[in-house]
Amino acid sequence: MKFCFVSIQNKFYNTLYCDFQNYPNHLVEVPSEIGRSKLVNALIGWKLPFPWIRAKIFYPLYSSGNSFGKAFANFRGESNVCYIIYGRVLQLYGPCIVTAIKKKNPNAKIVSYLGDVVSTFTFNIESIKKHFDLVLSCDRKDAQKHGMLFLQEPYSRINNDETTIEYDFMFVGSEKGRLDRIIDIYESLSFKGYKCIFYINGVRKNKQVYNDQIIYNTYLDYEDVVNLIRKSRCIIEVLQVDADTTTTRYSEALLYKKYLLTDSEYLSKTTDVPPNIICFDYKDWSVIDRIYQPLDYNVNHYIDVLSIETMTKHIEKYLNKD
Repeated sequence: MKFCFVSIQNKFYNTLYCDFQNYPNHLVEVPSEIGRSKLVNALIGWKLPFPWIRAKIFYPLYSSGNSFGKAFANFRGESNVCYIIYGRVLQLYGPCIVTAIKKKNPNAKIVSYLGDVVSTFTFNIESIKKHFDLVLSCDRKDAQKHGMLFLQEPYSRINNDETTIEYDFMFVGSEKGRLDRIIDIYESLSFKGYKCIFYINGVRKNKQVYNDQIIYNTYLDYEDVVNLIRKSRCIIEVLQVDADTTTTRYSEALLYKKYLLTDSEYLSKTTDVPPNIICFDYKDWSVIDRIYQPLDYNVNHYIDVLSIETMTKHIEKYLNKD
């Protein structure tokens, strides 16, 4: 089966999914600003049904271009083809993207992959599911709750340049209702003398504590995030309120051979976890001190587990069950 992955044009997403560019598959990256002018954004914003309505209006302008049109032109008329629509693309375009692909290739299978928890999307998941042959989620709890299948998020590109360790712990992320938890972890680690670097976005001025030590509301390009990872012994993962499963931080830690300090309930209850996982415990600081011990495991195993090839094999297996 051949696959066409339709994603958002973004360095972060490209790092995860760029291996879809390898023959015979295809990667299409659509601009996140399609159909949105500054005036439209100022007047009505972009949430709820508005982007879907605008997508229908502006779709003809892009149907034969170099971005969106590629999703329709590739594999046209072939029967053993699957289009994977990333969740953020679905949020921008809505079901009209499925209709458009079906018109060009009625025999194609169409799958949606949600790379974030359902609560972060503006669409209704139950009404969306009927448009797809298969809907997959990166979160186990969401998959079980909404009748989807769980599939681990892949990771394609690794930066193997040598670097020097500068930090014990690093955190990069948005507040997303977890600020108190993030600050608690920062206090626990920094007060114990660990060298930490924290970037927290989306925090109001009156909520910015330790603002001489924590960096607030400063955008980092994903390349900069990767550089921080490579300069740190341990990555901190703090899950969103509705999340159950590990995030991209899990993949980054495995592939860059870093420890992962996580509050994942799933991992805390699982015995068969990678050797770099540390489930945070305020009482047992000897667990935290593991970050000074060298990690010894086969990175190539996880490169395979987190590969696009593994992802597509799972999708093909799920589709063939029908």
